[in-house]
Amino acid sequence: MAFMARQQLRQRVYVIPAGTAAGLVTVDFPLVIELTVGVEDRLIIDNQDEVMHNFGPFAIAPHTQLTQEFDRPMEFQGVCTFHANQQMTLRVNPAPWYIFW
Repeated sequence: MAFMARQQLRQRVYVIPAGTAAGLVTVDFPLVIELTVGVEDRLIIDNQDEVMHNFGPFAIAPHTQLTQEFDRPMEFQGVCTFHANQQMTLRVNPAPWYIFW
């Protein structure tokens, strides 16, 4: 049971609600999503909308989830179809020193 709780702590979940593309709903996503290798390194985006959305290099079909795990530091800036300004930054920070102890 402790393993499952630890895995849930490692993920960051966002939801694209139905009606986002039609402008019926305002999505409150951060402009910069920061994750950390080995601590919080799984990104889940649940697209409940009727259309496909893009989040940087990822395409998320309607009524599906994107689940992406990161095992190394990186930063990506790109187009995001559900952000008001159509831009996003995904930053994956290096693992903290205590992960290796």
